[in-house]
Amino acid sequence: MRGRSQQLNNSPIANERELGPQLTQIDKKTFSSVRPNGMETRPTGAIGLVRANGFGPLPNLFEERAGEAALWRMFEGAGLPADVTGLPDIPIPFRSMVNIIGRCGLYLDDRTFGLDIGEQMAGKAFGRWGQYTISALTLGTAIARLSTTVSAHHNQGTVRLVRDEERLILRNFDRPVDIDRRHHSDHLIPILLGFCRIYLGEDWLPEWIEVGYPHDPGVLLLEERLGVPVHCGKPGVGVPLAGADLAQVRLLPDHALNGPVTFREVVADSVMRDAPEPARSLSALVSLRLLDGRSDIEGAAQLAGLGVQTLQRRLREKGYSYREVVDAARRERAIAMLLETDLSLVQIAVALGYQEHSGFTRAFKRWVGVSPSEFRSICGRSPRTPRLSDANW
Repeated sequence: MRGRSQQLNNSPIANERELGPQLTQIDKKTFSSVRPNGMETRPTGAIGLVRANGFGPLPNLFEERAGEAALWRMFEGAGLPADVTGLPDIPIPFRSMVNIIGRCGLYLDDRTFGLDIGEQMAGKAFGRWGQYTISALTLGTAIARLSTTVSAHHNQGTVRLVRDEERLILRNFDRPVDIDRRHHSDHLIPILLGFCRIYLGEDWLPEWIEVGYPHDPGVLLLEERLGVPVHCGKPGVGVPLAGADLAQVRLLPDHALNGPVTFREVVADSVMRDAPEPARSLSALVSLRLLDGRSDIEGAAQLAGLGVQTLQRRLREKGYSYREVVDAARRERAIAMLLETDLSLVQIAVALGYQEHSGFTRAFKRWVGVSPSEFRSICGRSPRTPRLSDANW
């Protein structure tokens, strides 16, 4: 119970004073000033979302082994458009990611498929957020950054350095899902190891590795491949660290970081509007489904893991309707497509789920005050690459 209670305190590092002199060697101000992304701080009613870059090399790895048709079936079976594989920043339901990674591993009958994915992601995934965390000078500061900004990748994510049974554990806490999460958990192991090795050396190994799922015969395959024991039934994926490890300086040179990334940039990339949950996260799901021109509430509710009536009730409680959420998502996508593509107005209308071009024109006038063609003429076209997720996280 001691370890469990300390996991939920108000610091990204549990029992700071117990670390002794090691903490004075690192940027102590960082640990005292950051606000962690703990489970208790998550907005109630939010739909769990994660950036699509969390798939890493899965599409290529799976297609090489099973073929393109099988890959599309994996995504379609989870209710996701296949286009998400080319949009790494777009938010998708966390449950869908867990489901797809698990289905792929099961289809291949490969218990270590999760490790295959994670090994190709270590140290080079997760966009600006990942870049920001590993640009910290010391491991301790990097962990503080990781804990503080994890919501830029997963809006319900929790990563903490906690004390458990007199040891420090860097732990990615599991979120409740009702499906097999073994392959998803396994793909996090090499990512966590790679993060630590940027500071502790490429040959570093922890004394053990923790996972949240129950023990099964396949764990022996993981242990054989990883070279360390795997402890099951823990609160999430984690590795033990020594207090002195926190002071270790980054071994990766500055020129390998592809330029600096600031905290403000990371936060700006993850913040939508001031809309309350679940309207904020639902708008991301609506935008995701608009990639296939779908906007029906039944499909959105299924993707969110909710019943239609439950979804409507939660929105009403916050003063929203499903139509308002769809309108907001359509407006942002329409503006992006008008400015950043050469698609005709008819093509844009179809992409947004309108049966008639005139319906799109009327809606756009209501949103912006001018017709789509007038808007294009007034604003011209932007050279920026579309980032549909920026306004819908």
